[in-house]
Amino acid sequence: MDDLDRILKTLEELEGVLKRNNYVGANPAALGRVQFLCDQMRGTNGYISEKAGQLRELASIFYSARRHLKYPGGGDRLYAEISYDLPSRIRGQVEHLKRSRLDQDGMS
Repeated sequence: MDDLDRILKTLEELEGVLKRNNYVGANPAALGRVQFLCDQMRGTNGYISEKAGQLRELASIFYSARRHLKYPGGGDRLYAEISYDLPSRIRGQVEHLKRSRLDQDGMS
């Protein structure tokens, strides 16, 4: 399995964790798993690392006892960002990188 396929597999697991734990508030178990999975996606590509880092940070706010109360849009906005916006951006970058690799292989 190459690095991009590994990221997609990790992203699928991450989305499953977020779906099973879709309520705002303190949840150290879910937070720990989300942070671990985000860390697994870092290092392959700068953009993916950046978005995984943002997802990790926003998850720490979402799964906090009170920090989510001060976030613009509250828990609903946070959940949209960690469960849809950021994973979609990561997935889009993976697809872009895969296409780029195919184009480069075709030129060789």
